[in-house]
Amino acid sequence: MKLVLSQNYFTFLNKRCQPKKGVATGSPVSNTIAEIFLQYFKDKDIKCLLDTRNITFYIRYMNDILIICDSKRMHPDLITTNMNQMHDDKT
Repeated sequence: MKLVLSQNYFTFLNKRCQPKKGVATGSPVSNTIAEIFLQYFKDKDIKCLLDTRNITFYIRYMNDILIICDSKRMHPDLITTNMNQMHDDKT
């Protein structure tokens, strides 16, 4: 994966560029890299919320995530705050 990410280029305004981090939009490997990251994110961070029943339902389609929670157990704003703190690079 390091090799793929280190040789990750794209063209913008007829200039060849390399992203400082991540994968260039439209790269053939971007979907695979995103899937690996989102699966890791779910297994590491979301699983504990499901196990403790702080959220009752989680589903993801591509990069869209739907979470259903019982607001008596966990306030929705707290979920958003926690999700935003789980990883520094959420863009």
